[in-house]
Amino acid sequence: MNIDKSEIKISVAHDIGVRMDDVLEGAKADVARADGAAAIAVKISSDIEGLFAHVQKDIDAEKLDLEQGKLVMSWLVRAKGVASSHATQAAQGKFIAQGRVMAGEAAVKLVLGVKTDEENKVRAFSAALASGQVRIEDAGRPPPAIKAQRQTEEGILTEEPAAPPTRTTKRKKY
Repeated sequence: MNIDKSEIKISVAHDIGVRMDDVLEGAKADVARADGAAAIAVKISSDIEGLFAHVQKDIDAEKLDLEQGKLVMSWLVRAKGVASSHATQAAQGKFIAQGRVMAGEAAVKLVLGVKTDEENKVRAFSAALASGQVRIEDAGRPPPAIKAQRQTEEGILTEEPAAPPTRTTKRKKY
């Protein structure tokens, strides 16, 4: 195990986790923003619906004639439709933002798990190193294969293996 590499992994996981946590906070703010927008749009829609009674009362009191009343009512219906549309879009935006929050929480959890695992590996290795179970020479590379160990013990593998032959012919350039 290479402690330096593990510390780099821990540092990178921490930095990624911090950035992902910032994104997660932004997504949570988007949920709150979309929830507020949906509530306002629903309130506006219900307030517009309350205006229908006032227009009808003005028509009955002959403050508006029938044609003017129909025109005002049609515009109120359109305005209510627009407000309802905004409420629907805001609700969909809230669900999308909630999905981003869930994905962000899962990603932060994953990065935190990677960081914690790497920290645990470093702690375990440091403890094994301190107790003498592992020597620093043993830590860098995996042990040689059994065949290589036997050949070394027998003195067979004393010289370096030959380098592979080099190519002497040149390729044609097209």
